Amino acid sequence: MTERQQTLLAAHLANPSLLLKKYELILEATDPLSILYRWFGDSAGQYWQAAAELTERHQTLGIKTLFIRTTEYPALLSECAAAPPVLFYKGNLKLLQTLTVSIVGTRKPSLVGLKYTEAISQYLAKRYATIVSGMARGIDSRSHRSALAVGGATIGVVAHGLDRIYPAEHHDIFARAMPDSSVLLLTEYPAGMPPLKHHFVKRNRIIAGLSNTLIMAEGSETSGAMITARYAIDNHRNVFAIDHPAMSANTGGKRLISQGAENLAERFALQEISLQNLAQSNDTIEPFYLGSKRWATIVPVQQELFQEDL
Repeated sequence: MTERQQTLLAAHLANPSLLLKKYELILEATDPLSILYRWFGDSAGQYWQAAAELTERHQTLGIKTLFIRTTEYPALLSECAAAPPVLFYKGNLKLLQTLTVSIVGTRKPSLVGLKYTEAISQYLAKRYATIVSGMARGIDSRSHRSALAVGGATIGVVAHGLDRIYPAEHHDIFARAMPDSSVLLLTEYPAGMPPLKHHFVKRNRIIAGLSNTLIMAEGSETSGAMITARYAIDNHRNVFAIDHPAMSANTGGKRLISQGAENLAERFALQEISLQNLAQSNDTIEPFYLGSKRWATIVPVQQELFQEDL
């Protein structure tokens, strides 16, 4: 790690909000360490030492560091005004060089919302894209797992340090985060940082910034998914939504569609399947039970969707 990079890391540990506003000063300074002392006075030495100790701890844990304005830093994210100057990661960094699609939504989705997420995630992962999401329960989890289930790849943006697993049921995804794997985990938080509530709001800008395309699968107008969609809109990214009559609490998706987002439920059809055809179904996802002896699946209504959009 260079002196400039360690200075960035030290400032990130001391005051990440200040660094986000003024990191250019460190990048352009002939003596970057002097900037640290200008900002933090006598405490600068402590932060410098903390950065050195964190680097050693991260090496032990297999956690690596990305700095803005380097070739490894995600190019799309660097275009965003609020791009974090420092990121930490585990897994396959090469996934940042692939075509990515971000998918977000509520932690408490409807069955139809989950199934649309599964169908679209699998469709994209098999053909074009690495799926990006936030590793939360609900829509996020289904996005990641659906991509991996068909041999695709996924990027998880988490709201805590990479020395912990949250939620705990994602231990298998975390275990797959190896250099040549189909998983990359990203965060702006160092080891030791817990998943605090405000971290989840902040990490949404990274999810939006990593992709040219974002899909809001299901959620309310006040949800974190809507915050992510607004970040995407503000950064001139393609935003899609999913809405179906069975998604009764999807006020966020409805609002995006009313503002011009395309409804992907028009590209993927929910089709009921008769009981006699149930066992013979070869559709994208397994048929699911709607109730009242009714089964359904979700299928694309035309071939090679999204190529013109991504």
